[in-house]
Amino acid sequence: MRTMKSILAFAAAITLLTTIAMAAGEKFRADGTVQRLSSDMILVRASTQDVEITRDAKTKLTGGEPRKAAPVTVFYTKVNGQNYATEIVAGGAKK
Repeated sequence: MRTMKSILAFAAAITLLTTIAMAAGEKFRADGTVQRLSSDMILVRASTQDVEITRDAKTKLTGGEPRKAAPVTVFYTKVNGQNYATEIVAGGAKK
């Protein structure tokens, strides 16, 4: 009986760690138009909602600097509930 509890506890721990690792590496995509833009933030109006995404010097820019009201695709990750841009594609990315 004790061995069975140990095996179940071990399996639960592995499942939890796997879930956390997968969530940390999850990538998202926002396709839409630029509503607001600053040196550290971009607000994209996607088809279902507005998405505010933090950007920094490490954010890769493809197709030039995005402009307000222009189409854009932003690839981002979430860290502690905050969106961080990994790449911004001005003009929108190919699907």
